[in-house]
Amino acid sequence: MSADLEAVNYSLSLTSQKLTDCLDQIIAPPPPKEEVYCYCEVEDSVGKGIKIGQEIPLLGKINSYELKLTNGNDNFLNGVLQLDPSLSKYDGNDRGRTFGIETDLKIEGDKGSLNFTANSYGLSKFAPKNGQRKDSIGRHYLNYMEVNTIGLRFDTKLKTDSTPGAESNLYAIGTFMYEHTTNEGTVSKEFQRLWHKQFKNFIQYNYVKETEDVKTIKVMGGVGKQWTHDLGKWKCATKTELHLGISQSTSIGRTSNAAELKAYSSLDVSHSRAPWIALNLWLQGASGHEGISKDGGVELSFPIKKTNYTIKPFVGIQRHYSDRDKRFDTKIENYHVIGVVIKY
Repeated sequence: MSADLEAVNYSLSLTSQKLTDCLDQIIAPPPPKEEVYCYCEVEDSVGKGIKIGQEIPLLGKINSYELKLTNGNDNFLNGVLQLDPSLSKYDGNDRGRTFGIETDLKIEGDKGSLNFTANSYGLSKFAPKNGQRKDSIGRHYLNYMEVNTIGLRFDTKLKTDSTPGAESNLYAIGTFMYEHTTNEGTVSKEFQRLWHKQFKNFIQYNYVKETEDVKTIKVMGGVGKQWTHDLGKWKCATKTELHLGISQSTSIGRTSNAAELKAYSSLDVSHSRAPWIALNLWLQGASGHEGISKDGGVELSFPIKKTNYTIKPFVGIQRHYSDRDKRFDTKIENYHVIGVVIKY
């Protein structure tokens, strides 16, 4: 009997020891892992974009950013007069240069500047089909040619002269432009279609295709000079530029090359007693793949200066005398522009 009890006790003792060893393995913390840390230095400018005051190759020290948004229409304020039949006779007729939108981004440095532009405008004329001016639901048949351009311009300063109350800058210009003309556009044409659809008094159109698409690449170089004068309480800035270059246009079965020439002049005027208003006048003449053009405009802007930026709404009138415009309407009308400039 005693021997049996001793055997049981010995068995229980072994079982208890095994349980203890098992629990120790479960409860005991895992062995420590080795971890390696790497510390790297990253420049402040990484991931934060180009800052004011930052040095950029070719541009130098960045002084400002400027974003300009422009809307143009041969109807005043995009057709507000059309809402009143008695006033519509004083407005545009939706022929020739009829609608456009433009975006211009400029980065200005102390050695040069860089401009990115995107522009879409339309020229239109009636295009009767089978002797009919309208379709079965009363929409006028219209040939709307959309002109879309993307451009890049780089200016670099060559010489600066300063005297008391005056400064002049001589600079070199390089430009690249891609242009696409089409009857099947989806930018300015679509804006016009949706806008007219909102008002029952606005004429409705059935857009037709009459011409093939044309794609043009233009490369130009030039030189310009700007003068700034402080005349007492008046401040005037004048600018003159001359551009020379070449272009190549392609369409189905046709390629053509042309020499390009453009001259541009502008005048900006402001007064210290009325810092909230400024005047701009500009003239431009050109000859190239689309023939001869003579353009000009006048704008009034209304600067609103804040601590770190300036907002400048503007309104203006342009006139475009070009071979391209005349193919769509021999009557040259006012082309009204409105927009805003935001400068940091």
